[in-house]
Amino acid sequence: AALDPRFRDLKFLSLDDQVDVRDTLITQASVGSSSDIAITSSSEACGEPPAKKRCLLDELLGEGGSDDDDSQSVHSEVGAYLAERPIKRSTDPLSWWQANASRFPRLTNLAK
Repeated sequence: AALDPRFRDLKFLSLDDQVDVRDTLITQASVGSSSDIAITSSSEACGEPPAKKRCLLDELLGEGGSDDDDSQSVHSEVGAYLAERPIKRSTDPLSWWQANASRFPRLTNLAK
């Protein structure tokens, strides 16, 4: 229900459960965003990676700060999504996700 923009306020849950759902969304969105990045083969391991590809070594050891940026970005995206007012119940949630995919890219992937 958290990814249904008609019910995203989660009023039907206790405050503790709402926090748990938020944390789960952050975790799932973080996992989804890191799996969207292709890892290069060992033959390309330390060359200049093409756009949206990361060096295997960088993937394993981190790039120094990018994980913090990604984590902050995921927290911001989930927070912004949950802070918005729910849409009308008569509105098609799939159409809403299609129209808002650029605003909430990680959550859009989860909603699919």
